[in-house]
Amino acid sequence: MYKPALSDILAKASEMKTVEESIEYLLRFDSEYQRGYLKLMFCPSLKFHKDLPDGKTPYTPSKFDEPGRLPSELRRMYLFLDDKSNRERGANPSVLPAAKRQRLWVEILESVSPNDAIFLDHMKEKKSPYKRIGPSLIKKAYPGLIVED
Repeated sequence: MYKPALSDILAKASEMKTVEESIEYLLRFDSEYQRGYLKLMFCPSLKFHKDLPDGKTPYTPSKFDEPGRLPSELRRMYLFLDDKSNRERGANPSVLPAAKRQRLWVEILESVSPNDAIFLDHMKEKKSPYKRIGPSLIKKAYPGLIVED
């Protein structure tokens, strides 16, 4: 079965007429990596590291629109969380110099599809780029995924 890029799934779900249709569409493509990224975007207790740039990150978008890269990058997202978020997840807080953390972030943005890069850059700001996709919709679609502080 063809699986669209996460950014495409969220964009399409955002265009649905009802909340129920949006949820149904999201769940049609449900996966561990989709849940992981949605948790990173909407879970208030998972905070991104202060070393990452505020707002839009300066990077050169990829010329390739290949959706396959984003799922494999989920395993490295802990590198971009602050130490408190890492401890809460049971991960070993990474001790990366700020320049290296920033370089790795830019490398990921430049290696994924342009739409996925936009999603990731908004994710670090905890702001959805999709008009109708927000914490309340995600809580309805995936009960228990988002844990409040």
